Amino acid sequence: MEKNNRLIRDSRLPVNIPVVYFLNNKEGAGTIVNMSVSGIGMEVKQSFIEGDLIRIMFKITDVVIEFWGIVKNVEGNRLGVKYEEISTNSMDEINNYICNMLIKARKSSFEF
Repeated sequence: MEKNNRLIRDSRLPVNIPVVYFLNNKEGAGTIVNMSVSGIGMEVKQSFIEGDLIRIMFKITDVVIEFWGIVKNVEGNRLGVKYEEISTNSMDEINNYICNMLIKARKSSFEF
């Protein structure tokens, strides 16, 4: 998204949420370190490359979230993963969680 010649993106909410992922039928575990309405940032021990399609599961507010995501960037042991296939219910839970946390932190839903 571009506004007034400056790029803006969805606000990233710092979190510390355990996550389980599946890549090529192999299970791994990591931590979600940030979350936005467009994707998550994760710390993992396994090697990934941009474009990997992974299945992700985690829990927020006692609700299990599952989705397929695409690895958009890799920096060492940190990944940026975009939501690719996600149910409306899971996306609603994520949106509500992020919205509530941003309100508590008095942050905007967009960053410049």
